[in-house]
Amino acid sequence: MQDYLYQTVSEKQAFEAYKLYVAIKNHFTSPTYDYFKYKGRTKASFNTFNKRSDKYFFYKLADRKDKIGYLVANFVSSGNNWVGDLVCSEEGERSYRRFIRYRDSVSYNFNIDLDRLLDQFDCNFKVIEGQHPPLLIKYLQNEIYLETLVILDDMIGFAKHWN
Repeated sequence: MQDYLYQTVSEKQAFEAYKLYVAIKNHFTSPTYDYFKYKGRTKASFNTFNKRSDKYFFYKLADRKDKIGYLVANFVSSGNNWVGDLVCSEEGERSYRRFIRYRDSVSYNFNIDLDRLLDQFDCNFKVIEGQHPPLLIKYLQNEIYLETLVILDDMIGFAKHWN
């Protein structure tokens, strides 16, 4: 299997997968790196990539069609950041399938979540006496999706008022 990957995926493709992994990992783990601000650029070097003992996993990652989606799904749902665990585990595959299932039905899920919030819509965003706002509580109790929070914050901008 390993020989097959080295034949079908070039070293350049594996290095590109490595750079993508570093950029997305930094986006989710570093408070100073923003993938969108830096357009995915990093200081990852070919020399550093070549010295890694786990290069095989980047060849495996390079062989995937949706590398960005796969990495994002796994960094969002897992605290484990090692490429081998992300790329070669059943949990990584499950995280990606859940991500795809949600992504393909985001507008449907968003509308369902909005229906759950319509009763006293404005109250969901208020912080009263230092308590968590109802919207955050609903997310923490898995009653609404994280993506709903992100979409609503993009539309309304409530998060800047939360401490």
